[in-house]
Amino acid sequence: MGFTTRASLLSRVGHEDELGWREFYAMYSPLIRIRGKDHGLDADARAELVQLVMLELFQNGVALRYDPSKGRFRDFLRVVVDRRAIDAKRRLLREAGKCGEAELAELPDESSADLCQAWEDEWRMNVMRQALSELKAKVEPETYQAFDLYALNGWSPKETAKFLGIKVASVYLAKSRCVALLEELVAELQSLEG
Repeated sequence: MGFTTRASLLSRVGHEDELGWREFYAMYSPLIRIRGKDHGLDADARAELVQLVMLELFQNGVALRYDPSKGRFRDFLRVVVDRRAIDAKRRLLREAGKCGEAELAELPDESSADLCQAWEDEWRMNVMRQALSELKAKVEPETYQAFDLYALNGWSPKETAKFLGIKVASVYLAKSRCVALLEELVAELQSLEG
């Protein structure tokens, strides 16, 4: 999946472009699931949260509702996800017969500092996952594998070289090339995301 500028992806989603929606879903559903976990939702509730958020974005035309002049897309998405997660938590409490003042008071506020920081951390991890996916598509398989084994999985250069049947110098070169390209991809994604 290549990187699409946020504006063009949102435009495609807003025009009900099926491929745009698939890309949007692939890009953000893991982030929404993680956020559901932050809110204490179980696996089923997290899967439902993804569907609720996507449905809300689709029905209300995310491209029409998001206004870049009012802030970053990531903040807009966080508010939508947090509101649906809190609604889901309330519903689960009601279903369990625990909808008293004390239980409802324990629900997090969508603007709590802890939740905001967790979202920023999760967003950065999501950007890194996307960048690594793009990196893998842009370099030769052997180059990526050397980078993955050495830089990401902690294998020694010698172990990596022996396993791949290449020279140790090639392992260092693969890492150097991949790190440089990865930095470019992360910077590009961050500039697109706001």
